[in-house]
Amino acid sequence: MPDVNPVLSALEAWLRARLPQAQNVGVVELQRPGTGASSETRLFDVHWNEAGNPRSVPVVLRAAPSRPGVFPTYDLGFQFRIMQSLHDHTGVPVPKVLWLEEDPAIIGAPFFMMQRLEGDVPQDFPSYHTAGVYHDATPAMRRKMWWGCLDAMVKLHAVDWKHCGLEFVGVPTRGTDAVDRLLTHWESYLTHWVKKEDPQESHPTMEAALAWLKANRYEPESVALNWGDAKLGNVLFSRPERDVLALLDWEGACIADPEQDLASLYFSDLRAHRGHGIAPLEGTPTAEELIDRYEELSGRRVKHFLYNEVLATLWRGLVQIRIMKDMRATGMNIPAEMIRNNFPTQHLSKLLRLPPPGS
Repeated sequence: MPDVNPVLSALEAWLRARLPQAQNVGVVELQRPGTGASSETRLFDVHWNEAGNPRSVPVVLRAAPSRPGVFPTYDLGFQFRIMQSLHDHTGVPVPKVLWLEEDPAIIGAPFFMMQRLEGDVPQDFPSYHTAGVYHDATPAMRRKMWWGCLDAMVKLHAVDWKHCGLEFVGVPTRGTDAVDRLLTHWESYLTHWVKKEDPQESHPTMEAALAWLKANRYEPESVALNWGDAKLGNVLFSRPERDVLALLDWEGACIADPEQDLASLYFSDLRAHRGHGIAPLEGTPTAEELIDRYEELSGRRVKHFLYNEVLATLWRGLVQIRIMKDMRATGMNIPAEMIRNNFPTQHLSKLLRLPPPGS
């Protein structure tokens, strides 16, 4: 007898309950794009017949990790509802979400399905400055990709999130609350997740950066819905035009100063080239060019970029440390000194004039 894929069988049964008018529901798995750092992504085609007519929908399935990994908790419903609201009520480019299942019993983890769009995403590994869609583009096309991403982000920051029913993301009660919430979150992440194996473990650069952020916190002039994980590697671009089809990965969305997204976008690219010891490809904007373009598109003045660059470097660095520690635990050859001396800690030391990491 042929092998039966239990996941496909479970999904077919689950979909039959959500497509009561459908007959002959079938699920075909395509190639797997790989497992991300925080969730698993799988590609499927869903086929069925309805009223005598064949139907087919290309879908992406995002599943929560089967065990704790990069983050101690993972709320897929949170991401699903954000994308659903943005797709239904705004012009922000996001995939259309289809179905959500928060019961892990179906396939072993909560999951949702969204419509699959045909395009390309600049990859983190290897860096998109060394291979792939961004590397292969012309300088003019790379600039188009950046400005398209920035334009989509400006549209996001202009969203009336209260009107769209997005208060569940977390509404600041006072001006500094938007900053305080993030500092509290990442301090807890450092204390309880990065140091989960040893609470006495020392991360002097990260701890000094966190202290600096607390001492220099400010009250934003305005807050907006933030993407949270703003980076070129979370953008789906059309082929061959390289227009923005969708902003992806909404697990870090929050109501905060929109400058946080801008700084996150910048630092994620800095790590993609300088963090690998290579020069940025022609067409890649500098920090000054990003700020000028953002101000032009949004009508906002960028006043706290250094603060938010430190914040972006801190949180991306903490996540990187957690990933490296998990990789070392599986036997991968990652020198212990890299846990404290890596590109984020080096960049924080430069920004804040701290002692060199590892010294």
